[in-house]
Amino acid sequence: MFGSEFDFKRTHPEKRPYDEEETPSEDPDSYSDDGYTLRDSFEEPRSEKIKDESFGARKNPKRSCAVYFLLLTCGLLVFTLLAPRGFYSGRLRRPWKDIGVEDAIEGSEGGVKAPLNVFQVYPPVRVGAEFLPASYEGRGKECSVVLMEHEFGWSYGKPFVGSYTPPKCRWTHVLFNLTMTSKGRQFDRLAMLFLGDVEVFRTSTAEPTQAGIIFNYMKDMTAYTALLNQPQKLIFDLGNLVDSTYTGTFTATLTATFYTPPSTFYTPPTHPSRSPLHSPVPANQIFPISSLSSATNQPSHFLLPRDRATTPHTLPLNTIRATVSLSASGNADEEFWYTNVPSAYTHTFPGAPLPGASPFREVQLLINGELAGVAWPFAEIYTGGINPALWRPIVGIAAYDVPEYTIDITPFLPLILGAPATFEIRVATADPDEEIANDWIVSGRVFVWTDPSEDWITTGALHRRSLGATAFSTTTELTTEDDGNVNATLYHLITAQRALSLTATINTSAGPRAATWSQGLSYANTNRVSAGGTTQCVEQVTQGSSAATGKASTFRWPLSVNTTFLVDPARGNFTIWASVDRAVSERGEGGVFPRGGSMETRQNGTAVFMSGGGGAWGETEQRMAWTGTPVHGEGVGGYGRSVRAEAGRVVRDWEWVNELLVQKDLVVESEGDEMVFVDEERSVRSFLGRGPG
Repeated sequence: MFGSEFDFKRTHPEKRPYDEEETPSEDPDSYSDDGYTLRDSFEEPRSEKIKDESFGARKNPKRSCAVYFLLLTCGLLVFTLLAPRGFYSGRLRRPWKDIGVEDAIEGSEGGVKAPLNVFQVYPPVRVGAEFLPASYEGRGKECSVVLMEHEFGWSYGKPFVGSYTPPKCRWTHVLFNLTMTSKGRQFDRLAMLFLGDVEVFRTSTAEPTQAGIIFNYMKDMTAYTALLNQPQKLIFDLGNLVDSTYTGTFTATLTATFYTPPSTFYTPPTHPSRSPLHSPVPANQIFPISSLSSATNQPSHFLLPRDRATTPHTLPLNTIRATVSLSASGNADEEFWYTNVPSAYTHTFPGAPLPGASPFREVQLLINGELAGVAWPFAEIYTGGINPALWRPIVGIAAYDVPEYTIDITPFLPLILGAPATFEIRVATADPDEEIANDWIVSGRVFVWTDPSEDWITTGALHRRSLGATAFSTTTELTTEDDGNVNATLYHLITAQRALSLTATINTSAGPRAATWSQGLSYANTNRVSAGGTTQCVEQVTQGSSAATGKASTFRWPLSVNTTFLVDPARGNFTIWASVDRAVSERGEGGVFPRGGSMETRQNGTAVFMSGGGGAWGETEQRMAWTGTPVHGEGVGGYGRSVRAEAGRVVRDWEWVNELLVQKDLVVESEGDEMVFVDEERSVRSFLGRGPG
């Protein structure tokens, strides 16, 4: 779907000591002068594009899915014939020397297995001293505070509740470091961190192993300076269950590091009203769009469609800029929303129905009932999604830092200042009369910048507002078997486009300034379900742009997911084959990687999973290149990584930070044990996201 070439290019003329070493053909080997640029932008051959080339979807997805199904069917047939003992005895017979690790690495002493590091590929936030220039004046002063040490066992409705007190040291930047360990058998879990009623971090866990895992994520929290300057109630919600089957607990440690770099690349203007909209100056105040449940020691997210996600606020009269950041995650029946079919076709095949309400979702922000902006969400895949053997030890894109979506509401200020305003979050489908299933977990934050004059009363006017409805186009085809009595294939194509814009004038104490917000979005999803609902091929591209005064950004998120499964009726076991190929291409402040700059990453893998203790095997690789402008002397300006894992073990790894090599061609060839995942009481349809039965 994304083309065959995805290479880093390094073209720096200066020769380094390691340039003389042979570079394996699979590794990136060249860069552009400005850091890290990918030669491929996920362009498909023109002959295979659909009518609207901007979507980047295939012209004939029915043929490609048919070929995929034929190859998988032949492969499964050969597998079943040649290895019946492995299949029916619940043991996967591996090809040649493919490793089937039990998700842990042998320790060096006494055969003790060390915890497996299950990681996300992402650009680091702050570089270590070894990556700083020789002329750098020294690492800035810092202080660290442990915010949480807690074990989440049976923790549904029992979040960690603690107190946050601002540190006594002076600081301008802050990082949160979340580390978790787990051991045993457990599903992946969603987790949310709140400061009071404001959600500040949403993450998910990896699925543990019998030998144990460890995973870590570091997040820049400087944007929440207004909250971190005041004492707060800290609530970390991670709903987990533990019994005789699901034995894994999650031990979490959250640490905050406050620091002041000795040098900076940004000098704030003397008057905040003259700051560009992309200015890194943190907001003066932050207001929650949440259920306001911290007073009862509970997390403050909403569950849609059960709740009405509204919160009233009266913004300060001297507000001169405001943005809203939205968190929205499909959960339970909505986790795999991008694989859904139109509701009219949910009973196409015998057995449990397919999930309906179409594969399109739109997250909407309304202010006083009027649309202010939208987000077309990223297709998040957690570590138990599609096929769990895909995500060990490399987790899915953004699995540890679930995306947030930013909408600039500055043009709305003339309409809402001086009176209470109701902020509301909705999630819509392609049909305005059709409700989503259970459930979407949503919350939001209103970031407010005020005029330096406390007595100033901001005025202004909204000059133009264009909020056109989404334009949909759909094609659905249903074919039957030769006898005409049984459905054979369901094919569905849906495309969508939307544009909106607002233009206003905001009068500040330094004079009037223009405020604009615009969005342009396009989407295409092709979905082919066949073989009685046991094979599905989904290809989706979501892309768009947004612009506010002083900044602009673009994004493109292609996705291809193929799954098929066989069921052994005699034993009730099933086998899942799956492949995933997806990418993120973002410029400016993106939705998946919100840091400004240029991001290109692609992740693809294939896996087989057999229930009933049959074993699993998977291979996944990811390549990433990111460039940006550091906001201080210890920031990261460039990052690149190419990593590959097979059967639960990293077999190749290559990494750069600020043009300096971190890891060069790590190759691992040792074998291990089998991979084991949770499958008890888990039907094949629920495994694939196609319904509970």
